[in-house]
Amino acid sequence: MFNLSHSGKKVVLATGNIPLGVDIEENKEINYLELMTVFGHEEQEMITASVSPLETFYYLWTVHEAFAKEEGIGISIIKQKNYRMDYISETIRYQNKLLHFRSIPLPGYSLNLCAEEISNMQTIELKVDSFVKHR
Repeated sequence: MFNLSHSGKKVVLATGNIPLGVDIEENKEINYLELMTVFGHEEQEMITASVSPLETFYYLWTVHEAFAKEEGIGISIIKQKNYRMDYISETIRYQNKLLHFRSIPLPGYSLNLCAEEISNMQTIELKVDSFVKHR
């Protein structure tokens, strides 16, 4: 199984033998105040109380997007609120399942992976220049 995401100059491919979701977003300036209304009250407070609200917005967005992709459902799941996210233990409870999410550090980007099991996760960075010949 695989999942793909791209933003800015980055492309992320996640592979595994179980359903998984991955999302990456470049932390570019946007009007996140209008967009954060899709989140619940607790998450909106996380954004407004943060020392870096834009990064917190993108973190939350990529967690939700990776979760939606892992489940094969649309991002509209955010508004349904029929799941429970725990940002301390990095888990999501949804339909009798316990899913895990993990943030992967990447300067200037928010990147999250979601799957039932991520303890064996490995990351590999490939640079396009290393395998594409330029003319």
